[in-house]
Amino acid sequence: MDHIEEDYESHITKKEFIHQYSVYCRMNKLKGVSDRYIKNLLAEEYGAIEERPQLDDERVLVWQGIKFIHSKVTNVSPVRVVRGI
Repeated sequence: MDHIEEDYESHITKKEFIHQYSVYCRMNKLKGVSDRYIKNLLAEEYGAIEERPQLDDERVLVWQGIKFIHSKVTNVSPVRVVRGI
């Protein structure tokens, strides 16, 4: 989670978050954690909440209140979640 920061005016789509997390786990040979674990961690550590705003004429699930620290993601994911944090 060292590549995420609080930003109450920003959001990350859940689809993008999960994609980046999956890439990170594969590249680092880590076992992923459950959606519930991620939800609890983001809420407790960053105050992020789940929302479903309308973006580009469709409702999208997002984590409101966080953003990736790096705006452009390369082949290394900006998400780092491991068990036992």
